[in-house]
Amino acid sequence: MKLHPMIKRSHIQSVKYVKKIPLIAPACIQIQWKTKNQRKQNTWLYLNDDQIAEAIEVLKLHQLLS
Repeated sequence: MKLHPMIKRSHIQSVKYVKKIPLIAPACIQIQWKTKNQRKQNTWLYLNDDQIAEAIEVLKLHQLLS
């Protein structure tokens, strides 16, 4: 696992929610942003069933996910 520093909101290009596929893949959120040298970076957040609703609510509150 790799830790990233805090991502500035202005650098975020897209946020996607990928639904959970039972027994195959957990639900996850993909965040794509550009770094200082304009390289594209991706981060995947894998969530438990308990965390999905709260994460989506926070992302919608900050208008990152529609």
